[in-house]
Order: sequence, then structure tokens, then C-alpha cells
Amino acid sequence: MSAIIQIKGREHDAVAEIRTIADQAFSRAAGAPLVEGNHVRLLKDARENYPAWLDAIGSAKRYIHFESYIIHEDDTGRRFADALIAKAREGVHVRLIYDWVGGFGKTSRRFWDRLRAGGVEVRAITRRAWTHP
Repeated sequence: MSAIIQIKGREHDAVAEIRTIADQAFSRAAGAPLVEGNHVRLLKDARENYPAWLDAIGSAKRYIHFESYIIHEDDTGRRFADALIAKAREGVHVRLIYDWVGGFGKTSRRFWDRLRAGGVEVRAITRRAWTHP
């Protein structure tokens, strides 16, 4: 895409200039240089999110860091647990962090023990972890 404009009698590619300025701003905000080839896809709800997340888990090669506020011990929760355990058994370093309050009454100790036994590093964030000393 290109938009050639005239400024003071000289042609400029406005899109390229805006992209350069945006790249500089994002790089400064992130505190790191930009890496080419990344893309963003907006996922609106569970129907779009869950398959994309499971695909990402399935394609992981070195590590998975998975964080969720609420995890239920239902068909969906077991599907995610199975996918994470499968990757851990392949040698992928899998870490799962969840909110203790969000999981309260939604999962059993057996659910978390199965993940741990399958090689997944599981940690719960508790209220104590949120408070300042």
C-alpha cells in the first residue's frame, strides 16, 4: 500500500513515513526493537479463542506459558489439560498459572494433580501474592 503525496514540491510516500514513525513509537514504548513478521488477530469470544489457543499449544516447540483467571474442570478444561500434558510429555516446558479465586469450586485437587503428574508446572496466584508488603 502506498500513498504518494506532495510536500513542498517533493513526493513522499506517506504510508512509509507513518509506518516509520509508528515503528519508532512502538519500539520506544516496548523498550525493545521491533521484530518483523509478527501479526495480530482479534479473537472475540470463546468460540474463536479456544480453538486458536489449542492450535498455539499444539504447535509449541520449546515452551508454553499459559495464564487464565478461571479454569473449570469441564470438557473444555479437560481438553486444555490434555493438550498441555501432551506437550509436556513431548519435552515442551509447560507452565500454567491461574487465579485461585477464579478456580475456587470449579476444579478439584485431582485435576491439578493430574496436570502436575503430566509434567505441567502449575501455580495458583493467591490474594497474598497480590498484596504489597
